[in-house]
Amino acid sequence: MKAFYLPLIALGVFMGIFGLYHYFVARPEGLVLEFDKDVPSYFLFDKPSIVTYHAVFTEKDYDTLVIPKVSGNILKIYLNDFLIYEIGTETSNIWNRVLLVKVDRKMFKENNHLKVEIYGTYDAGIHQDLFFYRL
Repeated sequence: MKAFYLPLIALGVFMGIFGLYHYFVARPEGLVLEFDKDVPSYFLFDKPSIVTYHAVFTEKDYDTLVIPKVSGNILKIYLNDFLIYEIGTETSNIWNRVLLVKVDRKMFKENNHLKVEIYGTYDAGIHQDLFFYRL
């Protein structure tokens, strides 16, 4: 009977440690962006489509945009209506990676607008919070 409970106890301890790590350590530092759509959000399409997210913020003391996880084929990032980053093609897949986008601090204004466009042939979405960070 002990052999049955030992793996369950080990699994419980692992899940507890993983949960504490995720809650306390893996939280983003810096400016977590609040978008006009819920994050995480994920969309499935019947035909190729574009999903657009908008965030407005005033802070400007950062130099790196961290994009932990997105789904889609093409990702475009605009800061104050200037294209600052683009990755992917119509046949590529950009999920399962963390992207770091260096941003010139001179591009920030008093009020900033970040637009994220994700093109997907069958899906698109943001799975974790995007945030600005100072490296």
